[in-house]
Amino acid sequence: MRKDYFSSKEVRSADVVAQGLAQAIAEAKRLGKKRVWIVSHGKSNLDGHISDAIGAEAAKALSNGKAVRAGDIEIVFYSDRTLPYGGDGSPVVVCYPNDKLLDKLDGMSGIPCLIVLPWLHQETEAWIAAHAPEDIYGAVTTAESTVSNPVVEKALETLWAVINVSTGISHPSDKATAMRIFKTLIKGKEAYDPDEVRAWLVQKGMRPNHANDIRDIAADPSKFRARTDSSPNMDQLRRWREEAGK
Repeated sequence: MRKDYFSSKEVRSADVVAQGLAQAIAEAKRLGKKRVWIVSHGKSNLDGHISDAIGAEAAKALSNGKAVRAGDIEIVFYSDRTLPYGGDGSPVVVCYPNDKLLDKLDGMSGIPCLIVLPWLHQETEAWIAAHAPEDIYGAVTTAESTVSNPVVEKALETLWAVINVSTGISHPSDKATAMRIFKTLIKGKEAYDPDEVRAWLVQKGMRPNHANDIRDIAADPSKFRARTDSSPNMDQLRRWREEAGK
């Protein structure tokens, strides 16, 4: 199971990058690994705070595709474009990510530890809600987002049981199922937060990109079209309410 960390401080100095790297190196040693990844959008991100944290020469070497050493730990850099399809068991420090880069890393296997250093906190809110990471500074305690409406949670359990979770809603019938479920909840005036829906799906193990597709349908199913019937099912709503004790 992956261990997740984040910085409660936005990256406004080299100190935050240094703290994140120190956490990654400690995790590498705990795991018996000899390598740490630094990941960011592009090579240009190595300038500034990352360069200040590791030194200009080390940053230049990483930019040229070379590894640098911190004691007995090797550090390598990957941009969004050069990121492999899977990890190699090394802890990963991701600097200044947006939702897209975090989704990409979330979907990768072989990453035992992910440390997120945000430029802006709002760019990592969805990731934090889904994963409840530990603060590298110990200043903030997080908790996984929950679905506040128990009827909606029962509806999501139905969705999870019916669709092909590994492919999300790529199949037309699965898309229609998702549309029907959220149309039913809306017609029944059962309130929900689409971001809570996404977080619940990711926590269950769905790939983030598939959870994003379902979140978008949850936000407004009327904007989507299905090849098969996606009409509300009020009998199903009654069953969800009974199961939820409402």
